[in-house]
Amino acid sequence: MKKRSALFHINRKNVLLILGLTLSALILLITIFSPLLETHNPTKMNLPNKLKAPSSENYFGTDALGRDVYSRILEGSRVSLGTAFVVVIFSAILGTAIGLFSGFIGGRTDMVCMRIVDIFLAFPTIVFVLAMTTFLPTNQLSLILAICCINWVRYARIARGEAVIIRNVEYIEAATAIGNSKTGILFRYFLPNTVSKILIMMSMDIGSIILYCASLSFLGLGTQPPSPAWGTMINEGRDYIRNAPWISIAPGIAVAVTALSFNMIGDGLRDALDPRMRESIQTE
Repeated sequence: MKKRSALFHINRKNVLLILGLTLSALILLITIFSPLLETHNPTKMNLPNKLKAPSSENYFGTDALGRDVYSRILEGSRVSLGTAFVVVIFSAILGTAIGLFSGFIGGRTDMVCMRIVDIFLAFPTIVFVLAMTTFLPTNQLSLILAICCINWVRYARIARGEAVIIRNVEYIEAATAIGNSKTGILFRYFLPNTVSKILIMMSMDIGSIILYCASLSFLGLGTQPPSPAWGTMINEGRDYIRNAPWISIAPGIAVAVTALSFNMIGDGLRDALDPRMRESIQTE
């Protein structure tokens, strides 16, 4: 009963987590049901209706080609969030597997794996992705592949650090002594002790990937017109920022709110899963 009340107390105190989960759930629902919520065809041009201010007919106005900005933002949410989730899930699985294996085995294998990680970490993400995309076709799949190629190293470093700490704990030595296989020890002891930090990293990483995708689509990478992407929409509104600022402001707000909501989940999870915080709450 005490554990249950403590967990409830954490959830009530953790305003960031509650607010982040609420906003993220709302954004995900809007994204899933975006085809039903769109009021216009997001790719259909209507030149007589171009640069129209926000109104009851066009909630966020129209762009230079007469396309409804509101409908394009909804359609673009599927591209941005879909890309972010694919990149984060793939990076987390690959990075965690490599990091746990490296930290568990140790020795030369650990040294080689960590030097490879250090090489990747030496490159800024945007610069690395830009370099990768010059050799790949200009589409969303190439963008996902390029980001995944560098994003996994962060998970590998975290997982490896946890594995090194756990490797010398007494219960691991006992599990080895009674004949548990290495695979069984990895999945039964190492992975569960790493999950909390990986989940925190994943939730915060979604916001970062959304910002990366917006930045790269702003530069013309990823999804190509007429398919809407938030970064592309911001870029398209640059020439009309004085006369029709809603073209850039609306997708910019969408990027900021979406990234912020997932970052709040990460901060909230970090506080909720911090053992020191749990102990302090239980003694109150």
